[in-house]
Amino acid sequence: MSNPQDNLPKVQPFVQEDTQAASNGMSKRALLSQTTMIVSLVALTLAIVGGAKLAIDLFLEGSHQLRTDTLIASLVALGLAYLFGWILALASTRAYANLVMPLVIRIYTWITLAGIGALYVRIIFKLFQQPDNIARFPFYLMLLVAGMGVLLGLHLVGEDHDLRPFSVPLLLLSLFQLCMIVYRYVFTPNAKPGFLVWDLVFFFGMLSISGLMLAYLGVLTWLRRAVDGIFKNLAVKETE
Repeated sequence: MSNPQDNLPKVQPFVQEDTQAASNGMSKRALLSQTTMIVSLVALTLAIVGGAKLAIDLFLEGSHQLRTDTLIASLVALGLAYLFGWILALASTRAYANLVMPLVIRIYTWITLAGIGALYVRIIFKLFQQPDNIARFPFYLMLLVAGMGVLLGLHLVGEDHDLRPFSVPLLLLSLFQLCMIVYRYVFTPNAKPGFLVWDLVFFFGMLSISGLMLAYLGVLTWLRRAVDGIFKNLAVKETE
């Protein structure tokens, strides 16, 4: 007696096709994740190294010092490299769920903080020396603001990044500048009162930024939510 099921058409199971499609999707996602990470790190490294060279050249005295008339163009070029790398870092982390990128970005954030600290210390000593030529102090301020912008931008790449630990070194450096201000204007006889304006600009500027970071008031919450929304939508499209 024959089995009725033997007369039914033989159809290959769909499990193999679904598995193959899922494997192809994962391979594509992994390729995009690694590609965006590599390109992003190259661009971010270029921006950070270029910014460090820019700061060093600005403080050099002599024939190799930076031309301040080209500083704006240099900052724009470095800003373009940073923006390019930053967007790709967001894509690699948020859209393609790269697990390595947040760790690397954390290292880059600490490197950036170290650079900001070194720049701030150099500015403090320049303010203490009170040179006759004050034309470079606005450029010092621009570099410091640009460095803080880089730091805050890197903070937005990670989903669970806390800025409070980064505020502690900046607060200590602000305290160091306060000590230098008091010593310069109280304990030295040849202080120039006009320089106090620049001392206060740098002191209160750094104190305000580091204070907001320490208070963790969520100043960047709206921007973080906007970034999350954009890349969550992109991640959903990639999984469809």
